[in-house]
Amino acid sequence: MGKPAARVGDNTSHGTPLGPGPGCVTVLIGGRPAWRATSDSHICSLSDGPKPHAGGIVGVGSVT
Repeated sequence: MGKPAARVGDNTSHGTPLGPGPGCVTVLIGGRPAWRATSDSHICSLSDGPKPHAGGIVGVGSVT
C-alpha cells in the first residue's frame, strides 16, 4: 500500500486547510495539487493567547 499524501486544501489537525501552497501544479491527487514537503508553507489561523501559531513546512514526505 502507498504512503498517505497531502494536497493543497486538505484539513490540518487544527481544522484549517493546508495553504497557501501553492503545491505542485503538475502533480494532482484527486484533482488538487500535491503538497510538497519542505517546499510549501502553511499558515495556521489559531493562536496561543496574544500570539498566533507559527506557520511551518511539512517535514516528512517523498521526494518523488
